[in-house]
Amino acid sequence: METFYLERHDIEITIFLTLFSSAFGIFYYLVLKALFKLPLKPAWPLFVVPPVVVILTALYHPGYVPFACLVNFPILLLLMIIGGIYKSIRKKRVAIASFAFFLRPTYTNAYLALGHWALVRVWRFNGYH
Repeated sequence: METFYLERHDIEITIFLTLFSSAFGIFYYLVLKALFKLPLKPAWPLFVVPPVVVILTALYHPGYVPFACLVNFPILLLLMIIGGIYKSIRKKRVAIASFAFFLRPTYTNAYLALGHWALVRVWRFNGYH
């Protein structure tokens, strides 16, 4: 933990890291909306929570403000990895369902099979074999 500790702490660093961590809200929103397809009606908590964590860290122990901001990187990375896996599974499930739609026995498929059988019979009996 001492790696992330900052001995000299300025208010400018806290302000910059607060603004920087608020930008993570945009990425959280995009990942949750695009990959997970979550209906985020009140999206403001995604933009408020990271800066509040940085400000509370600055009030409680100012030396760990960079750590409070950098914690957003692994959280966002995990969300992206899990979201990619989730989206690929969901796409595969849709692909399997659409493939199963064409394999189900229907009258249309039966008519196509009967038509194909008749076409092959006509082709064989007319000497094309």
